Amino acid sequence: MAVGVAIRRSQMGRSLSEWASEPQMRHQVGSGFWMFLSGAPSLDVNPVLVHDDDPDALDRVLAAVAELDCPALLWLAGSGRTLAERAGDGWSSVGSTPFMAIDLQAGQQPRDPRVRRASGADRAAVDGLVGDAFQLPPEVATIATAMLSDPDAALHVWLLEDGDIAVSTVMTCRVDDAVTVWCMATASSAARRGYGRALLGEALARAADDGARVGLLAASDAGKPLYDATGWQKLEDWDAYTNAT
Repeated sequence: MAVGVAIRRSQMGRSLSEWASEPQMRHQVGSGFWMFLSGAPSLDVNPVLVHDDDPDALDRVLAAVAELDCPALLWLAGSGRTLAERAGDGWSSVGSTPFMAIDLQAGQQPRDPRVRRASGADRAAVDGLVGDAFQLPPEVATIATAMLSDPDAALHVWLLEDGDIAVSTVMTCRVDDAVTVWCMATASSAARRGYGRALLGEALARAADDGARVGLLAASDAGKPLYDATGWQKLEDWDAYTNAT
């Protein structure tokens, strides 16, 4: 975990490349910034990060957001935090997001046979879980699962099933020595039963088996207690802003 935090930030952005499945979507990782913009009317599927104090980096992502005319989640990290005023009055602070990591070589992750990799046949179930957890309409939730049609995709979707019912899902992507974690979602009717913890443990164990050395994620308020309880450590906070009204 001695790799610099700037590289870890970039790995988060690089892992989103397979989400850019439609021609109008924007995915780019540059010096001091990254963006994934679906153009859909939800900030959850339009995240951007600027982590350098170069104004051109911020101007580039803001121009892309303006071109697509979409609500977005703008994170400022590292020296990029000094550019907050440059974003302008159209962007409002919505707190901060902990950027967290876990050393996958430090201890054995718990295993759970109820977890399997999802396929295209599971898309409706995964869309339902993501939509329920993040309060997204179906046409937005499905953006996160487009890669399910490609069995060779680097971004994997995992399901935990209780009996034959899918109750929790998470998405992971291997980038160099890291595995990034996105869209952790458990059905509201199945909350507080340990499903999310079991699912994440199995997904990380499989990534470690494949050679990954570190896990990375941007923690939501709802998810942070789980990550704190399972060995994740905060690397830094990302200042969060949105243009959503």
